[in-house]
Amino acid sequence: MRWGTGVCRGICRTLGAALAVATVASCGGVNTRTVDGQPVRMSREEFAAYAEKTFRYHNRVLNDLITATSFGDESLMEDLALLRAEETMAAVCQPLNDMVTATIEERELSLWAKLRLLEQVPRCEAASREVEDQIPAVF
Repeated sequence: MRWGTGVCRGICRTLGAALAVATVASCGGVNTRTVDGQPVRMSREEFAAYAEKTFRYHNRVLNDLITATSFGDESLMEDLALLRAEETMAAVCQPLNDMVTATIEERELSLWAKLRLLEQVPRCEAASREVEDQIPAVF
């Protein structure tokens, strides 16, 4: 499967059943939160695009972290705040990573896993921002 619109369509299709259940009375929209915790309403397609954007952002931050710790200051490996932020990011972004992997492998996620994404995607974005803020600007 090609990245870009194909993944977005796959994410939308994967989320479709769960979001339909969660929004039966809401005309196809989903209720989620912004990265700052504010309630927001999106169409399924908008949420799928947001999930893909967050997935790409999370992976960029992870790549920057790997680069910074591999080629940068050795003290980053001992920065407890950064290590904790990275552990948190890994944990809260795991459901999003699982969903993308399932989409690529053309597997179905459980209904619970799909519904969980409504809260986890904004949390993943927030956790990724926290890590990004702690990576030295040189990288």
